[in-house]
Amino acid sequence: MVNRRLSIARVLESGAKYVTLIFAIGAVTACAGGRQALPSAANTSVFHSSAASTVPGQQPGLVFSNTLASKYNVLHSSVGPNLEFCQGQDGCTQSPYGAANPAYVQGHGMNMHAITIGPGSYYNTERVINLILPDLGAVVNSDQGTISVWFKANAAPVAYQYGVYRIFGGSFGLGSPGIVLYMDASDRLYFTVGGTDPTTAVTANSLKDRQPGVPMSRFIGQWIHIQAVWNRTGIGTSGQTLQLKINSGEVGMATASGWSTDVGTVVDIAGGNDPQIDGKFDEGQLEIYDTNP
Repeated sequence: MVNRRLSIARVLESGAKYVTLIFAIGAVTACAGGRQALPSAANTSVFHSSAASTVPGQQPGLVFSNTLASKYNVLHSSVGPNLEFCQGQDGCTQSPYGAANPAYVQGHGMNMHAITIGPGSYYNTERVINLILPDLGAVVNSDQGTISVWFKANAAPVAYQYGVYRIFGGSFGLGSPGIVLYMDASDRLYFTVGGTDPTTAVTANSLKDRQPGVPMSRFIGQWIHIQAVWNRTGIGTSGQTLQLKINSGEVGMATASGWSTDVGTVVDIAGGNDPQIDGKFDEGQLEIYDTNP
């Protein structure tokens, strides 16, 4: 009888410690994220540590992941290096560059949030820098990889008003990143590899009209999932070295492979241009892989 009472006491004590732990985790989560939503099946990776790609359940080849869902999330990538806001580093506040006012909006799914550019005193031709990924070479392989991101253009870009949406670097962006993904006033989405040397850079051409970039008119106002895939020796058996996919369907490609091995040092993310850039596009759940899907 005595032994049975001791066993029951140990069970109760263990249960009390478990409940205390659950409350403690809840308190930390509530305090840390500001606008951050509680984890759902779609965004639990927000709470993983920034470890190498051997974390149980983590997709193979994943070298960077950030939900872009809040200030806390931006500064705490779930995989890979943390992002930075523009605070003068890398010349991001020296004219014609200027710092964005980040803002957060509803993302592509329930309990998901995304980043945009909030209102500010932006001027004509200003290159508005929102986020910066430093040490680009630590997460980007010039020979092969994949960028995966959710994106919504709320309006088609207009030159000198809101002329460029830099999803991952691009036209008039910070530094000279070797891989860029952006939309401009031609109303096309561009994916270029090897941009540090324009003489050998390769850009994906539309499967529809065979021109550089992909027409985006039909996607305005809706969330889309973009995958920008590159492999110098060929993606699978396709014979293609670049593939641009929207919602899992291929929309652009290239076959050249002589692009530079220099990937650059920094890239700006979710940035744009011109005085009316605020709120014109949203971006969420950015991931980089050193493999192809």
